[in-house]
Amino acid sequence: MKFPALGKKSAVSLFLSSLILFVTLALAGALPPIPSAAVNSITPKELKQHLSYIASDELGGRFTISKGNRATARYLASQLEKYGYRGAANGSFFQKIVFNATGADPEKTGLMLTANGQSRRFKVNADFGVNVITDNSFAGELVFVGFGIAATDKDGKPYDDYANLDVKGRFVVALGPSKEPPKELGKTSWRAVSYGPSLAQARGAAGFIRLPTEQTIKHWEFVIESPSANGTRYVMAKLDQSNPNEPPRAGNPFPVITAGADLTKAILAGTGKSLKDIIEASNKGVSVSLNLAGKSIKLTTGYRRWQEETQNVVGILEGSDPLLKNEYVGLGAHYDHLAISPTGQVYNGADDDGSGTVAVLEIAQAFTTSRPRRSILAIFHTGEEIGLLGSRYFADFEPLVPMDKIVAVFNIDMIGRAREPGNTAEEDRELTDADTVYLIGSDRLSTELHRISEETNAEMTRMKFDYLYNSPTDKNNFYGRSDHYNYAKHGIPIIFYFTGVHVDYHRPTDDIEKIDFEKMARIARTIFGTSWRVANLDHRVVVDKK
Repeated sequence: MKFPALGKKSAVSLFLSSLILFVTLALAGALPPIPSAAVNSITPKELKQHLSYIASDELGGRFTISKGNRATARYLASQLEKYGYRGAANGSFFQKIVFNATGADPEKTGLMLTANGQSRRFKVNADFGVNVITDNSFAGELVFVGFGIAATDKDGKPYDDYANLDVKGRFVVALGPSKEPPKELGKTSWRAVSYGPSLAQARGAAGFIRLPTEQTIKHWEFVIESPSANGTRYVMAKLDQSNPNEPPRAGNPFPVITAGADLTKAILAGTGKSLKDIIEASNKGVSVSLNLAGKSIKLTTGYRRWQEETQNVVGILEGSDPLLKNEYVGLGAHYDHLAISPTGQVYNGADDDGSGTVAVLEIAQAFTTSRPRRSILAIFHTGEEIGLLGSRYFADFEPLVPMDKIVAVFNIDMIGRAREPGNTAEEDRELTDADTVYLIGSDRLSTELHRISEETNAEMTRMKFDYLYNSPTDKNNFYGRSDHYNYAKHGIPIIFYFTGVHVDYHRPTDDIEKIDFEKMARIARTIFGTSWRVANLDHRVVVDKK
């Protein structure tokens, strides 16, 4: 076939098109080799060692504003320092984030218990916690309601702890925790169950006092700092639009008191039951009876405002290339989780996101075995569970490196679980198996990043990449629900690694015993390989989408 002669303009266009195609193909075949020693340094054993501490009861759930969160931050910083990273916040690993707090004022808030004419005062956030923080007062006699449950079984037969009790205008005192009628009633299937403060308020009570469990007493220092027990409200200072001269909004003024050991002992005095008896009854789900006649309380509440700090933990491993070291590849996870419950149940968050946190530690260490050309930005975000606040603070208010110098961010959130063969639980239906991981966002901004990810996985661990949640129309909107989003909205290519929601998500049962460390290690190695290549390319990853 004979082709017509090309004009000068057409010839130039063809030459440029051919050149672009040649360069693209050359780049596609020029992925940097991955150092095997670094890959092999990521082990199930070390992942488990880190997670055994981070997901322990000792840290109380790692809530954003808590002692456990600060202890976790210190641990992460110590590991990064040991690996040879430097602190990104003017030499410190801690990027401080200020929160405005509104909570109980100890000078204005107190509880007076009167029994047979003798009164005793108890201190807020020491002897008890209360959810009401506005200026108010409450009073009433005490009445015991067992577990404080009303229920109907499958045959329509009712069970009601409030039966034959006059609770109107009184403070009900209840055992906890239980969401089912006492076990001595047998293994009945309960069709409808009401319990707790909402039921007490519906029955006309003046307030609700929750007696402690064994776990409440054991973890009291964490319980009493939990917003669910002490009513404190936290708002990131950068986002706070409230008027500091106006009182806080009251919300539901129904007082819910979480009783500590001393208050409980005073309530039980003269009943013939001890704190130990009450705890044993709660543990066994067995009802007891208490006569609290002649006892009443007066509760006064008031608020104060102050500031608290939390922190992102951010470290930098400087790259080896004199020019490219001024660009960064980000490795991220959130190390915060949920506050302990008023009943002392610890939400350890082994998978969410202890798994991602320890994976970042291992990957960060792997990079030190063979220093990459670009710098590595290891960032452990705080405040993810209360609105992606740590990553938002970094990206929107105080980036510790120029945002336009971050070439990609690899976000790891919940990679520790695998659905076992034969598991038909409805809440585990989208949990991935031992060979599969969800990838979200890999192709949203960069076709090249997606290609590198796919090719690296094919060469390394050959896991199955599932893009179920990658669609822009995903009803779960997982793309917008983890920390990578605050980088992606600035045009930074991201990949979000996730193994799926499960029955233990945001429950006290998200524990280390259920973690698949072999699967975690395979995913972490794949992430290392992909991020290593991005960190060592001659060019930065091309952004070709918006």
